Amino acid sequence: MLASISEGPKRSKILFVELYRGTDKMPIEDRAIEIQDRIERKVGGIGKGKYARILKMAKKPNEEEYKKVVMITGAGITFLGFIGFLIFILMAYVFHVP
Repeated sequence: MLASISEGPKRSKILFVELYRGTDKMPIEDRAIEIQDRIERKVGGIGKGKYARILKMAKKPNEEEYKKVVMITGAGITFLGFIGFLIFILMAYVFHVP
């Protein structure tokens, strides 16, 4: 059985850890605990460092803020769709590109 673990943002390489390597290696339970401890150590540093201030200031939006964000996002998606449709019409009927 294989599990993939990311080594962090600076390393894009994914390390594939083999949980069971044979009878002469450590038992699968100990190997799984070791992997879990390594992941918890990496995740534990998220609230510290350059993103800590942002995480401390972040809050859940109230209903009014949420509706405003949804409306602006929807308007942006609709606008981009309309621009894409105009380009499609232009290419199909003016330049006759299939």
